[in-house]
Amino acid sequence: MSKVKSTIMILILSFSLIIIPGCNNDEEEQTGNDTAEKDDNGKEIEEVSEEIELTRRETPQFISDDEIVYSGLRTEYIDEEDEQELWEIYYLDLQEETDEILFEKMWSGILPLMDYSGEYLFVPSGDQELEIINEDLETVDILMADWARHFPGDDYLYFKPAGMEPGQSKLEKYNLESSDFETIYDSEGYLELEMISQGQGIMYEEYNTDYHLKEIDLAEGTTEDIISLNDAALDMDAGFVEPQEQEMIFIVQDTGASSILYGYDLEGNEQESLELEGFEPKVMLSPQGNHLVVKTEDKGGPTAEIIDLENFDIIETLELNNASWSPDGNRLVYETPLRDVEIYELESQEIQEVPYPTE
Repeated sequence: MSKVKSTIMILILSFSLIIIPGCNNDEEEQTGNDTAEKDDNGKEIEEVSEEIELTRRETPQFISDDEIVYSGLRTEYIDEEDEQELWEIYYLDLQEETDEILFEKMWSGILPLMDYSGEYLFVPSGDQELEIINEDLETVDILMADWARHFPGDDYLYFKPAGMEPGQSKLEKYNLESSDFETIYDSEGYLELEMISQGQGIMYEEYNTDYHLKEIDLAEGTTEDIISLNDAALDMDAGFVEPQEQEMIFIVQDTGASSILYGYDLEGNEQESLELEGFEPKVMLSPQGNHLVVKTEDKGGPTAEIIDLENFDIIETLELNNASWSPDGNRLVYETPLRDVEIYELESQEIQEVPYPTE
């Protein structure tokens, strides 16, 4: 009889050990549910990231086919005395819909100098300072430079040093591995450079009333004249043009009544020209060499013509300020006249507003 009682007591204790933890778990779950925020029907409310209120978004850049960066000014900063120094640079992955703040407390006067080379992002980080950012969004170095150029795969980038005396310019190259500098070209005038291949560039040089396009061997620093222009070029771009199956140089000049776009081959032969309305022209060749954007200003505000280089025809007109091609050349991200950011897709001709960042 005592053995039976002992067996019963053991069974009761075992059952209690099974039941009690279950009760405690229910209690813990209930306690956890009580701390979660609920709606009027008792359902849990999911946490939602809030949009950052920006009063202005500017200077967008594609850094891959699905990633962009742009500058923004928060609405809360608009009444601050130093609001011009409170800009931020935002990163957005369009495919994953993720975003983050890359830089804080930037000065708006230097933000339009932000540029992307195909492998490196150049971000002004202070007065006459240019920060080199790699594809992992990590800082490589900071240069005292007005601008920098790089061709994908090249071991060097090329830049114009900042702080030079008026009437003087210099072109230097920077070794991305060793961080060494070397001067490759000196000038008594104004210089601009566009890359056409590794170690090869097209240079626009202006001094007094002389205006020249030159091809430069960036390894040796030697130049070869392409053509002397009859007037100043206000902007330039160069690269391989697929429909023409050759490298071309595009410049824009202001006639006083309109703007004229010229296209030259590397022998200096004029291939195309097009007169456009507006002033202060800017030109931008697509990465695939199929299209060209020419932006001008007039009394009605900024406009841009998208030109198909197959027939040199205008296929679209957009109202925009700063713009950037996607690496595949299929989309254009740009700053609207109302200081917002949109994307234009060439094939569908659709315009998409870029989502606001969250926190």
